[in-house]
Amino acid sequence: VLGHRNIAEQSPMMISMAVPLISALSIQDETFIASQERSTRYVDFKENYVPPEIDEYTRSTLLNGYGALSSIYNSLYERIYDLYDEDFKRKNGRNPSEQEGKNIIRPSVLDQTRSFLQMGAMTSLVLQISARTAENIGRKLLSSNNKYDQMVGVLFDTVVSDNVPSLSTHLEPDEYNKEIYKKERIAIDLSKINKKPRIKNLEKILTKIEDGSQTEEQMINSVYYQMPIKPGRNKKEVVLDYLKRISSKRQGKYDDLNDSLLRSTFLQLNINCSLGTARDLWRHRLSNRNLAVNVNEYFIPNVVYENKGMYDTVRAAFLDVNQNMRKLYDKGANSEAELLIPLATAVNLKMSMSLAEAIFIAENRSTSEAHPEYKKIAYQILDALRNKYPSLMNEIKVFIGDTGIKREGGEYSRTLKPGLDEANKILF
Repeated sequence: VLGHRNIAEQSPMMISMAVPLISALSIQDETFIASQERSTRYVDFKENYVPPEIDEYTRSTLLNGYGALSSIYNSLYERIYDLYDEDFKRKNGRNPSEQEGKNIIRPSVLDQTRSFLQMGAMTSLVLQISARTAENIGRKLLSSNNKYDQMVGVLFDTVVSDNVPSLSTHLEPDEYNKEIYKKERIAIDLSKINKKPRIKNLEKILTKIEDGSQTEEQMINSVYYQMPIKPGRNKKEVVLDYLKRISSKRQGKYDDLNDSLLRSTFLQLNINCSLGTARDLWRHRLSNRNLAVNVNEYFIPNVVYENKGMYDTVRAAFLDVNQNMRKLYDKGANSEAELLIPLATAVNLKMSMSLAEAIFIAENRSTSEAHPEYKKIAYQILDALRNKYPSLMNEIKVFIGDTGIKREGGEYSRTLKPGLDEANKILF
């Protein structure tokens, strides 16, 4: 790769790797990246990362923290599966077939138990990127405060340098890189670890539009300004007619609104949810994202929260995890403590995006197969959009199963779309 640095954008690369979830989150914090990660919905997670070079005390504390949640990840799967199996029999008057158990019940149960995975769980990741993006990822990982991000960065550097030697001098981070990549995007304050965490159900999930977002009038002005030919009518009427016309041609849940003038709009979302759901939202790359982790709060599935036996089991496990995280933090083993953070951990996620991307997120995550927490956020986003932008949302056709929202054909289902059944089992 010689000459102007933009030439590196023309050099495609495909990289596969096995990394802890915490590093996968850092790697995928890129706009120009096509990635596919192991699905928590269709695949069991059975391995946690244990660094080979740590001392015996750190190792045993880390393993104790892993063991506290790994056991309930497996045991609660069986208990929740039995509940879903009984619910299926009650609703359908028969036992589920083997295929229904595999394609309907099992994914729904894994949606619930993913809360009990930890950031040290090993995942597989496949990236299709340009050499220029590879530079950015390598520098970011090598600049991280988490030493396991740095370790992945060294491996990433080695792979890239071996295959594209001319990039090797561009992967080493400078002082500027180190300043901006030191966990600014993903903030974890381990000093606030409490031995008695708060546990909430999914009813406490909250999504709102921030005050820094455009008003409806400003959005109309943004869309109107981008129009190459402006009809000589009232500005608002022109924009609303445009939105009605383009959205009426949409056939389903596609990203096509991001190809319209609606992408010139701007809004900010503030979402309080679990780390597991924030990890899913993180992949919507037509947005800017920042994440603050609250190590003292957990969001757990309603089916677990409402069952005293399961709730008590989970509470005891979280207490154990927090005690082991605190021990590691007090010892100065911050990177190891971060590996123990469960996906149930509460986070504050701030995202800025266009109205088009917000609608896409809400539509894409409101299908009948969607994760219940993600689905709740999708409905909250649509409610917030309707309240803040009533004229715009009244004209835009939205595909979501909510009687209060203008839509076509009721609740959308991926698995009911011809030809997408098996593909979506893999991709989503």
